Parts: sequence; C-alpha cells; structure tokens
Amino acid sequence: MSEKHCSDHCQASAAAQHKSILWIVLTINFTMFVVEMTYGLIANSSALLADSLDMLGDSLAYGISLFVISKGLIANARAALFKGLMMAVLGFYVAFITIYNMFGNNLPVGETISIIGGIALVANLVCLFLLLAVRDDNINMKSVWLCSRNDVVANVLVIIAGFYTQSAWPDSLVGIIIAAVVLHSAFYIIKSSREILIS
Repeated sequence: MSEKHCSDHCQASAAAQHKSILWIVLTINFTMFVVEMTYGLIANSSALLADSLDMLGDSLAYGISLFVISKGLIANARAALFKGLMMAVLGFYVAFITIYNMFGNNLPVGETISIIGGIALVANLVCLFLLLAVRDDNINMKSVWLCSRNDVVANVLVIIAGFYTQSAWPDSLVGIIIAAVVLHSAFYIIKSSREILIS
C-alpha cells in the first residue's frame, strides 16, 4: 500500500469516526435542549433555560461540523469560526434573558432544577467521553469538545442552583456564569480559527 493511499485511508477512517461521534452527541444535545427548555419554563428557571439554549447552540454547531467533516483545514476553520460567532451571540442572549428574569417575582422550583440538571450532566459526560479521543484531531473537533466541556460545567452549576431557591438570585447567577463560560469559549474558538485562516 502506497504512502498516499495509506494517508487517504487513514483520513477517511478518521472522518467516519468523527461523523459517527458527532451524530450521537448531536442527538443527545438536541434531546436535552427540548427537555431543559420544557422544564425550565415549568420550573421558572433561568439556569435551565440558559443551559437549554446552550444545548441548542451545540446541536447547531455539531450539525455544521458534520457538514465539513471530510473537507480541508480551511473549511474546518471557517466552520469553527461560524460556530464561535454563533456561540458569542448565544452567550449574549443568555446573559440578556437571565438579567431580565433576575428581577421577576416568581421563584424557581429547586427540585425540578436539580433533577433535570443531573440528567443533563450524565448526558454531557457521555458526550465528553466520546469526544475525548478526537478532540485534538483538528480545530473543528476541538471546538466541539469545548462545547461539551462547557456543558458539564454548566450542568454542575445548575444542580447547585437547585438547592438555593429562597431567592431568584442564585438561579440567575448561574445563568450569568453559563453565559460567561460560553462567551469565553466563543472568543477562544474565534481567535484560533482566525489564526488558521490568516496564516
């Protein structure tokens, strides 16, 4: 087998592995978006609503990743740049709705928040484990892994917020923290993508 043929075969094999993993994590994230959005509205929780929007953003990001999975470095960098910009918009939107809800009169339902947050944590740990082996393959997969890592952090914070519901402030504070984590990763992805595109 020639060196070129071996390289092409290895790239095709890696692309197939990436695609399989991305379909799984996309399905998990979109399912949890629906669950968290539903129970976020029921429980009047800014933290759950913020996390559900993060899940939706991740689902869209994974869909974009699937589209460019077998394309070159530039296509992957452009996809990652788009995902970074999308994450930034999402982060600012989450911050806005959380601040808006912060001054409402309805208290969140703590038990529901913690239970749904726990389910989301398990789901995202599965995603993180699946992505761990491929996170350094390219900027695209790195950005996907960062999305899942952020989700795990967010889920832990959501669970904690569920134990402090005498006031709306802990729940709102978690929403703000989630927004900040999303924005931090968004700026990192944008910076890394731009470095590839201008090099």
